[in-house]
Amino acid sequence: PISTFCLKPHPLSLGFYGSTSTLASLFLWFSPFHSQKSMEKSRRRKDRKTTSLDTGQHSSLPPLLPMELMMDIFSRLSLKSIAICRCVSKQWGYVLGHPDFRDLRLARSQARPCLLFACFRGNKLFFLSSPQPQSQSPDDEMFAADHHMSFSFTRPVKDISTSVSGFVCVSFRGYQSGRQFMADESVVCNPSTGQSFTIPRMKTMKRTGGIRFFGYDLVEKHHKVLAMIRPPGHGGRTVDHQVLTLLGGRTEKATWRMAECGIPCASSRDIQSLCINGVFYYIELVSDWGLDSMIICFDVTSEKFSSVKFARDLYPVRRNYPGRLLDFNGKLALVPSDSLRVTSKCIVTWVLQDSEWSKLVYILPPMWKVVVGPKECLEIVGVTGPNEFVMSPIYSSDPFHVYYCNFEKKTVKRVVIQGMGAFGSGRRQPHGPTLIESKNQKMKESRRRKDRETDQQHSSLPMELMMDIFSRLSLKSIATCRCVSKQWASVLGHSGFRDLLLTRSQARPRLLFACVEDNKVIFLSSPQPQSSSPTPPPPVAADYHMSFSFDHPVQDISTSLNGFVCVYTSGYRSVNAKKSLEGEELVICNPSTGQSLTVPRMNSSRMTRFFGYDTIEKLHKVLGMIWLQDDRTVDHQVLTLGVGGGGTTWRTTGCGVPCSTWQRQNICINGVIYYVARECDQMIVCFDVRSEKYIFVKFPDMIFWPVVLDFYGKLALVVLVSGIALTATSESIVMWVLQDPGRCTWSKRVYILPPMWKDVVDPREHLEIVGGTGPDELVMSPRYSSQPFHFYYCNFLKETVTRVVIQGMAFGSGRRYSIHTYLNHVEDVKRMEL
Repeated sequence: PISTFCLKPHPLSLGFYGSTSTLASLFLWFSPFHSQKSMEKSRRRKDRKTTSLDTGQHSSLPPLLPMELMMDIFSRLSLKSIAICRCVSKQWGYVLGHPDFRDLRLARSQARPCLLFACFRGNKLFFLSSPQPQSQSPDDEMFAADHHMSFSFTRPVKDISTSVSGFVCVSFRGYQSGRQFMADESVVCNPSTGQSFTIPRMKTMKRTGGIRFFGYDLVEKHHKVLAMIRPPGHGGRTVDHQVLTLLGGRTEKATWRMAECGIPCASSRDIQSLCINGVFYYIELVSDWGLDSMIICFDVTSEKFSSVKFARDLYPVRRNYPGRLLDFNGKLALVPSDSLRVTSKCIVTWVLQDSEWSKLVYILPPMWKVVVGPKECLEIVGVTGPNEFVMSPIYSSDPFHVYYCNFEKKTVKRVVIQGMGAFGSGRRQPHGPTLIESKNQKMKESRRRKDRETDQQHSSLPMELMMDIFSRLSLKSIATCRCVSKQWASVLGHSGFRDLLLTRSQARPRLLFACVEDNKVIFLSSPQPQSSSPTPPPPVAADYHMSFSFDHPVQDISTSLNGFVCVYTSGYRSVNAKKSLEGEELVICNPSTGQSLTVPRMNSSRMTRFFGYDTIEKLHKVLGMIWLQDDRTVDHQVLTLGVGGGGTTWRTTGCGVPCSTWQRQNICINGVIYYVARECDQMIVCFDVRSEKYIFVKFPDMIFWPVVLDFYGKLALVVLVSGIALTATSESIVMWVLQDPGRCTWSKRVYILPPMWKDVVDPREHLEIVGGTGPDELVMSPRYSSQPFHFYYCNFLKETVTRVVIQGMAFGSGRRYSIHTYLNHVEDVKRMEL
């Protein structure tokens, strides 16, 4: 199956329809030893003291803050935090449920709209979003897609409406299964909160031909659904026009009511619709079995119909499929329904202005043929101004991208969206074997189900509240709380708790230090300074995490990927005066929890393995390959970690190019593993962890011994003019940044070290670049231990070099040991399994 992507400007909405599950609050103190009965008495006592806000009476306690100030504070929180705060108190619930607060939040979201992507395959639907480009530069840009929610349905998805005030409507086709008939169905989804609501069936005796359009009333601020019955086939009048108003949390009172159309029109084969400024627009035929079409306009507020005929010049495109409906800066527009290709020359647009059609012809710029791929089929998905169109591929691509075509400036910008290539991989979903449970397994499952029900009955606090409180504890305290009870262990092992803890850790990333001495690794971390200043900051204390001992010396340690690192160990033995590799192992370690997991070996004694992370499925993977005598790599295989069940095995993935590589020159950035390889010339191999596909990028120049680096989400090759390490005598740094792997686009940056570099850096030090905190600031760290240990922030814009001292790293046998420094380390309590 092929995924379809819907691209629309999307504001984040806080609206709720139907019955929603109660979410947890943030600022409540609790004790697990309080009984449920005593807590209920205390809650009733507080309720008697506090008067309801709805009645307008005054409380015996003075008000905390004015409502306008509370609304302004709450509007700056994330949607998940706002949902949690609803349950803190009646006052907070009243403020967060007030229409003025929803309008304020929606207005702020509309000021910063984002791109919404709906990826559906079969009966599963994924929603992702990314920032909408604001830059006017014609250069290509790259954004990462954020995963919102996924929905699973009982039948395949037929169609998805445009985003209407933060909500979308998903339609499913009815079908006959024996004697049972499944009628047409529509579900309203909120991609921001994950809520879904099934629209009730119409009041009609007809079971087929139901069509529903989804819109928004700008005056009453309600979503409405317009439905009608269309006869099978082509032609025939539409009947039973009905309207349903979704009234917030009062859906039990929402019923269908008749709406008189009064316009003689017949059903067309084009069922597309669009809601613009509170008006539905959809296409119908002028008469039964006719060929001429017209636009039906339905005012959502007054619920009245009107019609607009097509212009005479629209005759070539008005038969059967008159065009694609488009929101043209608040007005209805018709664009050609045919897909745009590299050979296209112009776009003819008809805009409806005061019941009259105006024709606009846009000539595609000359660079259109250079930027657009020769095999691409594009559709127009929106406009950002009177002279700029947004085009999106009809089919999935890897990497996925959209185009911004500005006809006034005659530019075509390509915007790459990372993290979406896997949805359109074209692979079929694997069908797992049917599990046959034994009697004992069923009894164990029944016992576990009863335990969960008992825990829920005796639970005095919602799970979301317990998660929020636990997430504020240290990792050591969280590990201790796992043993208190089954309920606590269930909460602390829940995937939602792990995601919450990981999100908070990502907001405050730390520096991770891996101190290696022979076959022992000690992990420490410290707060990561947010900015550099010319004056030295106070010393930062390092927190001790865990130490790991291995059977063989440590050769290399990967970068920190979502809280985990990969340690590569190996040893040598001498046989007939020849050294042979022995005991090569790859161990996955979690410095926060102390867990370690040895990766299963491949069927070879010479292996190269790289560590990566899938940002969509949230799974770690290992890419392995066999190393031949001539340094070429063959038999590429992938191992997925964290799926559990003990069934994890290596599976083959095709590389296609046998090339030599080196273990240490690799890094994983935004779900893509990059490593340096050589066939005839040096190149970068890009392995997408999600789709498990390869891309090969040639080096931009003759580069020897480059350092691979994560430069603001992009791969960078660092070349040191003075050697392979930075010293006090170094003068400049050359960096090549990979802008677009698909088009092999590199950009070169040359950084001149500030004059104070020679005064601050010790002449005996050898430094390596460990990352960047901005486009003009790099972080350098010593390769070996020193007293006291320190690293440097070098800001090339301000021409400053700041020395940061780390205390608490004096340990070991007194010998010098190597230190690996990693930026942006996060803490994860997930337990890794094979």
